[in-house]
Amino acid sequence: MSLRKIQSISKPCGELDIRLRRDKTNFKSKLIIKFFVETAAFTVLCIPVLLILNSYYQDYYDKLEEFDKSTAEHVSSYNVLWFIVFYFTMLLVIAAVNICKAGSYIDKSYRTINNFTLEEREKISYPQIMDSFKLKALEVENELLFKERAAREAEEKKNDLVVYLAHDLKTPLTSIIGYLTLLDETPNLPVEYKARYTHITLDKAYRLEQLINELFDITRFNLQAVALEHNRINLSLLLQQIVEEFYPSFKQKNITVEAQIDSKIMLVGDADKLARVFDNLIRNAVSYSYDNTVLKIFANADEKYAHICVRNIGDRIPEEKLQIIFEKFFRADNSRGTQSGGAGLGLAIAREIVELHNGVIKAFSYKDYTDFLVTLPLNV
Repeated sequence: MSLRKIQSISKPCGELDIRLRRDKTNFKSKLIIKFFVETAAFTVLCIPVLLILNSYYQDYYDKLEEFDKSTAEHVSSYNVLWFIVFYFTMLLVIAAVNICKAGSYIDKSYRTINNFTLEEREKISYPQIMDSFKLKALEVENELLFKERAAREAEEKKNDLVVYLAHDLKTPLTSIIGYLTLLDETPNLPVEYKARYTHITLDKAYRLEQLINELFDITRFNLQAVALEHNRINLSLLLQQIVEEFYPSFKQKNITVEAQIDSKIMLVGDADKLARVFDNLIRNAVSYSYDNTVLKIFANADEKYAHICVRNIGDRIPEEKLQIIFEKFFRADNSRGTQSGGAGLGLAIAREIVELHNGVIKAFSYKDYTDFLVTLPLNV
């Protein structure tokens, strides 16, 4: 049996053991009550039998007593003694039967726990007295099946992560090695070629650094309790500043920006992390926008929430991809790969940050445009 399998069953079996300990007193009480009920039933049955036998032998004792009183008393004493011996022997038999049944119950308990380690699980029938155990075992078994399924899914995601890492990190690294090798093996390259190759190598190195930073970020969000620095934020001003930072990117694709942002939207949150959210959303929108189009940003607030929408004109995202668009390493267009797109972590990081703020992020895609909607509470 694999270590993962053992680990997956150890906790549920341990929980079953705890539940069995809690139910132990109740189970012992049931066995004791069962023993006393059977003893009482046997005693009640013996009383009329004793009365019938006494009535049957009474005339015999009376006649025997007329001839030999001493013998009659001895016979009567022996009969009482034999009845007592019979009575307690039957009590021992009842006790032995109950002990055997208790052993059977214990055996069924161990078989139930052992069942958790088997691929094909044995069907076990339980007596009525073990109903509570049966319910608890069924509850733990369902929980175990759920955890096994979750473990398999986690294993698949881990394998996907390794594949994406290998691809995303290898692509810029291969380019860096290739250009550096060319520069090293060709010392007489013209100055303009050296400058060009050096610039490309530096650009690929920055790209590699960005990928590594994204991987560290998503790992930190997943494995650590990230602390937020709550401050009162002017969300309107924050969005305007982020939009201004993207003007070179807008100009490169000839994108016109229409920002309809209500003034003085104030909320409590972590300004740096929320800036990361909207930076990722706008960067994603620019990346997947058609050239010579309009990118729209809306922001307004009601009494409790701020609502932000980033809309870009581009290819429609299929419904099945919308369901997983916030998953790690997802790219709507795999052909962009690591050349122009990120590692597919930007939207995953955005979701983590929004959810840390008790907010919601959603994506909707239509015929020729896609909306990313963020809803954030104004107060913590």
